[in-house]
Amino acid sequence: MSSCPDDMCYNNETINSVACSTVNCLLRYNPCCPLKNSRRINCLKMFVNRFIYQTNTSCAVLQLALIYLSKLIFLIGTNSPSVKKFKNCPIFNCGRRMWLAAVIVSSKLINERPFKNVCFSKYCELPLWEVNAGEVIFLQALDYNLFVSHDLFYWFEDRLTKENQKEKEDKKKLLEAEIGMVNFKMENILTKDELV
Repeated sequence: MSSCPDDMCYNNETINSVACSTVNCLLRYNPCCPLKNSRRINCLKMFVNRFIYQTNTSCAVLQLALIYLSKLIFLIGTNSPSVKKFKNCPIFNCGRRMWLAAVIVSSKLINERPFKNVCFSKYCELPLWEVNAGEVIFLQALDYNLFVSHDLFYWFEDRLTKENQKEKEDKKKLLEAEIGMVNFKMENILTKDELV
């Protein structure tokens, strides 16, 4: 299902881009959660980065997980009956656990030999029953509707690629601005030295 070349999947920029997209998605998932401060957001990014490196998760799995999480966010916004029953469930209200469930479901759908939930439990340092419960809750909340059209999958892939490119351009502009500031300071220092 993935058209993602292997050399692109595991470079740091791509993983950071996926981690940022995941964090943004999780912030939309539960806007009431206390994840708004930068320290917690950085912890979440580190969690996602560490998880991706440890499990060697493919781009296709991560992308499908983000699509599923976006579907879930849409269902929450529309007060879908499949979501209402989990309103007070602590596992359902934890974006991190729902992201993990999305990755597990995506992995099982795409890979012929996915990790077992025991492995995910060890990587995330969560009890196995919680990982299993999260997966079941996630599937029930989506009403077991796991179908994603090719058009949606490739549109999402294009969106992630554009986000990654925009992030690179922003970093380049910032670097150019910093270099310009250093050159300006150096010119001022040289000018002052010439006057003395």
